[in-house]
Amino acid sequence: MSKSHVEYSQYPQKGIAFSGDQKLKKDFIDLYWIPFEKELEKLIQTAKLRTEQQFDLADRLPEQRELMELQAKCLALTEIWYGENQGNLSRLYLAFHQMCEAANLTRYRWKDIAKGVDHAGYVLIDFKQRDELSKKYKETIIDPYLKQTHFKEGILGNRSVIDNLHKNNFVRAAEAKEIVVGILLKKIILKFLKKRYPDLQNWGQLPAYLKENFLQFVHNRFQHQKGDFAILKRSILQRFLPQRYLAMVWERQISLNNFAADHKEPSIRRQAGSKEQSRIFCNNLPYGEKHGLSLTSSGLHEDLASMHDGSYDLNLHRDEQAFLPNYDLLDFEKMAHEAVLLNPKVASEYLLPGETRFNLGQNPRGAATVPNTQHLQIMAGSLQSCTLFRRVNKPKRCITMDADVDIIQVGSKSDAFFIKFVIDNPLAPSFLLCLSEIRLSMLKAFGGFNEIDFYTHFISQEDGKFAVIFVPFSQNIPNVFFGIANASGNRSIHLSKEHPGNSPISLYDAVAKSGTRDWVQLFFTKKFQADVELSEQVKSLTTFDRSTTNLVMSYM
Repeated sequence: MSKSHVEYSQYPQKGIAFSGDQKLKKDFIDLYWIPFEKELEKLIQTAKLRTEQQFDLADRLPEQRELMELQAKCLALTEIWYGENQGNLSRLYLAFHQMCEAANLTRYRWKDIAKGVDHAGYVLIDFKQRDELSKKYKETIIDPYLKQTHFKEGILGNRSVIDNLHKNNFVRAAEAKEIVVGILLKKIILKFLKKRYPDLQNWGQLPAYLKENFLQFVHNRFQHQKGDFAILKRSILQRFLPQRYLAMVWERQISLNNFAADHKEPSIRRQAGSKEQSRIFCNNLPYGEKHGLSLTSSGLHEDLASMHDGSYDLNLHRDEQAFLPNYDLLDFEKMAHEAVLLNPKVASEYLLPGETRFNLGQNPRGAATVPNTQHLQIMAGSLQSCTLFRRVNKPKRCITMDADVDIIQVGSKSDAFFIKFVIDNPLAPSFLLCLSEIRLSMLKAFGGFNEIDFYTHFISQEDGKFAVIFVPFSQNIPNVFFGIANASGNRSIHLSKEHPGNSPISLYDAVAKSGTRDWVQLFFTKKFQADVELSEQVKSLTTFDRSTTNLVMSYM
């Protein structure tokens, strides 16, 4: 990398993508970017080959340190191309997701459950197929693996079912001996067996009964020992966990406010200046193309620097207050940082080969299934394929935020609307403050979390800007949620048939006719042009629209 920094140091701010020197751009792509792409493709093929050869589930992806080094490399290369502080992980996230699929870490593929488009232009999900594939995966992959590993809690989740990215390394001395001795014995046994079976490469290739008996043998040897506790290196334990992740570190510009229990005044959950971390990995139950999850900070050291100074291996706490819950908390700044990290902030004509666009947002409370771990949904797709959110009403320029602000009617009632911001830099403090104040003012006006909820999504545009969608709606309809959830990032709606009397919206008849189960998932596509009635999803108060307009206009 040092050579590339020297050669391209004359373009540190703007980036060589905007240079008129075509030879320089071609040389960069040929000498640096294409080899990086080949490196990623090799890792994908390695994961695929290891899966075919039945390697242990935890041995199919690159080790965590290697992924962090790839992340640093991707950021450095894209910063040279796009300019100072403009690096992104679009290409790496795409390849990382492909590695996870190749390693068989997802219960099914998105294409296996997305079953065509109906007469109204909706893409339908086959829920029966989804359930069958998920059940089969559990029976054939998860259950057998749990019988062959020490770390059942690491597979099933620590704080929650999705937070399964690390293992406690402060253990009983007997358990530490069991793990270390088990590792050494595995190496000795494999070395011996390879002499007789040259094709044997990995412990996972052995018969299941041998692996289970071995685990029980080692466990029985140490289970009755008493003694002190021991600390094992996290990097050693990490090798036993199938899932890997990308980690980013960022500093909070504005305080994260949340509503107090009495619904009267907001309280500060995280102070401005706090160091935060995001952990991004592949969702093993996808409902969109390249579906990933981004978790709140673990409170531990996660970055590459901590792997070098020892704080990662010791599992030292960086900030015990950094871990955040999911319900009733919207971290707009986290969304903005990750949207910028995953997307090139330029027009599509300047993209490097293999880069694409992603969108992300947080499911509302009525649709969230994991209350105690704050997380975002990440999926492939730009605004171009989002029929509903491409709509334009009367956008006005907000000088303070350097953004276009639009309040778009989507139903026949005045409270059926969403706010759409189009902005170059979603990390602008004035913009983040605007989102926070709109949310807090609505919570205060309408009675808090039990009365009102919000759908928020950050969507990359083809011109490099971001469309930020903010939709308020009533909690009175429990099972309605909005999300971007198909291969092209199209608008999706989930509706429940359990409450037919609560929601006289125009889409309800389509839901009632097409579903074979309690839940039906529908997607807006380019073919669907009819108006969408969302008015009953928020209380019928004309002041709702007016108060929001006044608040937004106060930033103009």
